[in-house]
Amino acid sequence: MEQKKRLIHRLRNKYRLVIMNDATFEEKASLTLTRLNVFMAVSSLLVVFFGLTYLALGYTPLKVYLPGQISQDQNQLLLELTYKIDSLEHVLNANDDMLENNMRILRDDPDTGMEQAGDDSLFGEVFLDPSDEELALREKINSNKDYSLQAGTNQTGNVLFAPFYTPINGLVSARFDPMIDHLATDIVATEDQTVKSVLEGTVVLSSWTPETGNVLAVQHANNLLSIYKHNSVLLKKVGNFVDAGEAIAIVGNSGEYSSGPHLHFELWHKGVALNAEDYMVFK
Repeated sequence: MEQKKRLIHRLRNKYRLVIMNDATFEEKASLTLTRLNVFMAVSSLLVVFFGLTYLALGYTPLKVYLPGQISQDQNQLLLELTYKIDSLEHVLNANDDMLENNMRILRDDPDTGMEQAGDDSLFGEVFLDPSDEELALREKINSNKDYSLQAGTNQTGNVLFAPFYTPINGLVSARFDPMIDHLATDIVATEDQTVKSVLEGTVVLSSWTPETGNVLAVQHANNLLSIYKHNSVLLKKVGNFVDAGEAIAIVGNSGEYSSGPHLHFELWHKGVALNAEDYMVFK
């Protein structure tokens, strides 16, 4: 208690600050101070200084110099970039959905998707070295003028799409029927008959599965996809560009779902199966 009184007494001790002329010792000004007054004055000045600094940096253009702060132009640029990234994300999601839908189509299982895809997935491509006979057959087919676009191949079309070339001539054994989940047209033909691309495009699948045998798919313009199954020989590989009417495979009887030489032909537009007989004639 005694020490507290002494501290208070020391803080209240008065001191005199005198300003004098150094030559004449004339007193020019004087100021009576205590330690408590000096402490209060310094504290008040610090509060005012930090308050003004906070206001200047928080509510004036000087705030851009603070770490982590950005200017209005930079903020506008960040907003624009955010909108663009969001738009790109939507586009990527749409492309992923379309790719997944195409993969379901190629698996001939559009309802269940790819959850059951395993070692027999269509994208597990199996390419065996062709035999001499197969190489000779390919050379014969590629050099045969009967399969060129000028050979007068059957063609028909729709106002939405370019004219279609008939992939093969034969007898339709099973028509397109969504009621029984048959989303294709089966055409019976003689063995070794060539299968032709209905339109120009890029081969996106050239593989083999136990169920459908040798399968080939071509991506065309206007989001059209044509699929050819149960072939005996595939003449094209993934990435090859093919012209309309160009030979791409040989009719066969491959796969567990095949009961004889025929072509299982599917035509898809934006993930929706089309009836091929509405666009081409197979006889």
